[in-house]
Amino acid sequence: MLVLAGALLLSGCRAAPERPTCNPTPRTNNSLNTAVAQGCRAELEAYNEYDSLSFGDKLFEGYSSAWYRLGGGALIGVLAIAGIRAIAKPRPTPAPPPPQQTPEPQPQAPSPPVAHSLIGAIVRFNGVDYTIIDDSFPSVVTARTGGRATVTAADPRGDIGLLFLGFDDAGAVTEAATQSISWGPATLMWSAA
Repeated sequence: MLVLAGALLLSGCRAAPERPTCNPTPRTNNSLNTAVAQGCRAELEAYNEYDSLSFGDKLFEGYSSAWYRLGGGALIGVLAIAGIRAIAKPRPTPAPPPPQQTPEPQPQAPSPPVAHSLIGAIVRFNGVDYTIIDDSFPSVVTARTGGRATVTAADPRGDIGLLFLGFDDAGAVTEAATQSISWGPATLMWSAA
């Protein structure tokens, strides 16, 4: 349908004059050369008049070359926008690989009770050593007689987050968890106290 509309539109258009290839100044001064030169001058004037028109005037006058340029430009614009949209469209990301099963660490002997502060203590949980940098949560005091508490800790990469600790009745660290790893056995490896 679009092709039919374009054909109907262009059927009423007129062709643009081509640049004349003849010489408007005769070499000899006979009547035949003069007549040919006058025809050539007329063609050259028609071409110069066409060439001096703006693009909008060429469209208004109905020159097919201007309509071809307009249609070609519109087609290029549509294809460019479609290409940009195809590139910008979010592509589905593949699912992450399933997490690998890490062997459960062998339970070790319970850690000795920790003195007053846990700051600087290193707790090994799930094969990673976490350094406690803040134990000021109120739950720590009551949990050290058997319960669970929250501390702020840093992992070996320097990432800081919450570490949840479980204590036995004697105050030794027996279990731990993070925001992404559930509860499991933990050991106090080193204490600053």
